[in-house]
Amino acid sequence: MNSRPSDRRSFLPSSAVAALATGGYAATAKGYAKNETISLGLIGAGNRGRNVLLQAVKQLPGVQVNAVCDVYDEHRNSAHVMAGGREREVFQTVDHRALLARKDIDAVIIATPDHWHVPICIDACEAGKDAYVEKPLIHKLAEGQQIIDAVRRNKRVVQVGAQQRSMPHFIELRRRIKTGELDIGPIHRIHMQWNNNHTPYSTPPYKVKPEQVDWQRFLGNAPQQPFDPLRMFKWRFRWDFGNGLLGDFMIHWLDSINWLFDLPMPGRIASIGGHYTTQGDWEAPDTIKTTYEYPELDLLADFESTYTNNHEQS
Repeated sequence: MNSRPSDRRSFLPSSAVAALATGGYAATAKGYAKNETISLGLIGAGNRGRNVLLQAVKQLPGVQVNAVCDVYDEHRNSAHVMAGGREREVFQTVDHRALLARKDIDAVIIATPDHWHVPICIDACEAGKDAYVEKPLIHKLAEGQQIIDAVRRNKRVVQVGAQQRSMPHFIELRRRIKTGELDIGPIHRIHMQWNNNHTPYSTPPYKVKPEQVDWQRFLGNAPQQPFDPLRMFKWRFRWDFGNGLLGDFMIHWLDSINWLFDLPMPGRIASIGGHYTTQGDWEAPDTIKTTYEYPELDLLADFESTYTNNHEQS
């Protein structure tokens, strides 16, 4: 979503966050003049934010993470060190609004649980920051129009981390299809899958003390509930915070086929799933199959995913 023209200074933050999807460039920021260095803030320092996106940022030319935010002390402190906090000043906070209020931050990376994506992204737009936000952008359907309005109203650049469309082989495939270089003929069925062999109860209980977490900030707009480290770390499979296999995996392939083939809205969607190895542990299904029908294209697309085995994987 890009709602404003770009000059060099305004383009650099958006190009920096966009490059995250491909893992960054080979160069580093060290050779750039100070007034050309783009200052990023990281909001959400869990596995994706700390171990994937922050590592990618460190490879980008002219980009530096100068602020980190997380509700969990250990993740925030770890991200602070990884960003260079032992050698230079790196701001850290549990409150994303304090990070967004800083005039020295050009753009932000939002890598929180799903239920915080839109509220923080709207706050970022209102604060004049561009943003890279992890997928899925929305947690509830009504949030879609809210974030679109915020982006347009504030003329911000927001990229959602559906990284398949930034991968070179996908880009090349789309180019060949659109130019007619590759004649794939009529398509009547598309199959998508993403399988894993993992269950949450194979992980030992998390040894996190309540005083290490700002639990109320973690909850945000979720219903009030007691502190629970397992729900915090395995949030993807709790409806208050995540969207299960559909929001975690299906969205990658669905975005890919929509982009590759310019698909319209489906006419009908049917989905079935259940708990086959995670009874009493997950809220979202551990195995699911979803079918999309596109009547005007004579096309049926289906997605299947399971956490009971990694047969054929993704």
